[in-house]
Amino acid sequence: MFEFIQVPGAPAGQNKIRLYRNFSPACQRTMLVVPGFNGYLETYDTLIQMFISLGFNVISFEYRGSGLSDNFTQKFGHHHLTSLTSLREDLETVFACIPLDQQLYMAAVSFGSVTSLHFLADSPLANRIEKLILLAPMIKFLTNKWPQSLARWYGWIGSKLFAETTVYKNYDHGLYDSEKGIFLMYMSFYDPLITKTNALIGCSCPIEIERALKIADYYKDQPNTASILTYKTLNILFQLIDTLPPADSLKIPLLMFTAGKDFYVDTKASIHYGLKNKNCHIVHLPKARHCLILETPENYQIMEQNIKSFLEDTSN
Repeated sequence: MFEFIQVPGAPAGQNKIRLYRNFSPACQRTMLVVPGFNGYLETYDTLIQMFISLGFNVISFEYRGSGLSDNFTQKFGHHHLTSLTSLREDLETVFACIPLDQQLYMAAVSFGSVTSLHFLADSPLANRIEKLILLAPMIKFLTNKWPQSLARWYGWIGSKLFAETTVYKNYDHGLYDSEKGIFLMYMSFYDPLITKTNALIGCSCPIEIERALKIADYYKDQPNTASILTYKTLNILFQLIDTLPPADSLKIPLLMFTAGKDFYVDTKASIHYGLKNKNCHIVHLPKARHCLILETPENYQIMEQNIKSFLEDTSN
């Protein structure tokens, strides 16, 4: 189910995408799962299995510069973007793997939500998508007490001083422990008895819940997303957000989940964006954190019930 495919026209060494594909010839519905940046496919297993249980074929991938796809740096664990073009090329390459007779739906997580919204606004392939699901969309960075412009300069200074030494430490797919070289998955925030195994690194990492929450609380009060990216990646992310298509330009049904305890993206901005679209149904989870795909069973059940109803509703 995992394979590597080539991006047409991309230079050697920067042209392979890691793909997940679960297809049954008898099924005519496909869910394209668009991951967050720096996401590993294994992280999305629970979400993927949900869509399979709902009767969907599923296809997903890792962007170049993320996961195990070709990277733009040789340093392990340091994943970043080089251009907006690569994002578009990656998505179009994945689209080419989906048979034309499939009813196509899209579920996007965090950063993947923004790339999906741009794709739906600009690509001629967008008319294939029937419905869109967004999970904790990155409509705006959460910079808390810092204005966006100042946070951007903060990120620029940090990237100049520290180069790539702190890229993606404590970001997105889990807390990265640079001393031990392991990832601590978000599920540890909620249940100290749960141990997530990272198959890519080949180790398991139990973590005390008190320590995890202290780390989370610390980053919640920082200009967090902006302070842990290289300047080039930061500029691309800001450009994606600054040029986000108007909410009402999206004409297909939209289901949006937002997290009340998100410490990476601005939940209020996401809600305001969704409210501007008459086709959007917003489900707010007040106790959830950013990584909704690794949430508590209670929150996950709410998401699953709403996703099932949304996908089965023929009136929208």
